[in-house]
Amino acid sequence: MHALTTNGGPDQIRPCEEKQGGPTLQLHRFFKTGFTAADIAEPMVSWDSSTTAETVGKQMDILDFDVAGIRIGGAVSGWCSREDLKDGRCIDHLRSFFDSSVVSAVAPLSDVISRLGCEPRVFVIAFGAVGGIITRADLQKAPVRMWLFGLVTLVEETFTRILRDRFPGDTWHGMITRARLEAAQRLHEERTRRNEHLDLADCLQFGDKGLILFKDEGIRMEMGFESRTRAKEVVRNLQKLRNNLAHSQDIVAGNLETIVALAGSMDRVLEVSSV
Repeated sequence: MHALTTNGGPDQIRPCEEKQGGPTLQLHRFFKTGFTAADIAEPMVSWDSSTTAETVGKQMDILDFDVAGIRIGGAVSGWCSREDLKDGRCIDHLRSFFDSSVVSAVAPLSDVISRLGCEPRVFVIAFGAVGGIITRADLQKAPVRMWLFGLVTLVEETFTRILRDRFPGDTWHGMITRARLEAAQRLHEERTRRNEHLDLADCLQFGDKGLILFKDEGIRMEMGFESRTRAKEVVRNLQKLRNNLAHSQDIVAGNLETIVALAGSMDRVLEVSSV
């Protein structure tokens, strides 16, 4: 794994050990192309450049749009913000599309999310012209939530595998509180009654797995965390994101930096988890 940072951009997830091979074809295909910008984009409403700013501003108020496209010669050539439309014509308030805020309709979600970490919106090109828009609010949509939950699940599975490798048997039992151990034991007993064939490590909470692993300085450093405090912070943020995803809660307001960091570490997550 790599440390996920929210200060100045994502670190990548560093493998705990050197691995042979890469991610499975299926996982790679799903996370790279399973969902794209087109799956979460909204149509870009536009007006002719000669339309008065007052007219467009009123229409945007009715539609509750903050941004609209401006057409020149029939093609969307720029955009305007509702707050700028006070007088004159649309063309007087034209803003250009910059490369950093434009993606292809087939761009993977990881690219879209990374850009939304720096930009409040990105514009989507289809058939050679801007025809869609994605804002941070669109990260709440089902495709993004499914994609993120899959990545977090891979991180947790990697934690479980490393825990089993480094702490075989019951050697990790004394590294969490009695209350957390007993909670895992109760869950294990319940799942055993349901004929689920799991070991006790499978019944630990996400945060408990991280807490155990990061008490070992060697593991912590191999995973890219310089301090135990930082490691615990990352695990806490990932668990918060996981819980919000699982319970259909807002994932943007308090998780945006974690989401951007996780998306930026996607390739390494796939590499480590697929071995």
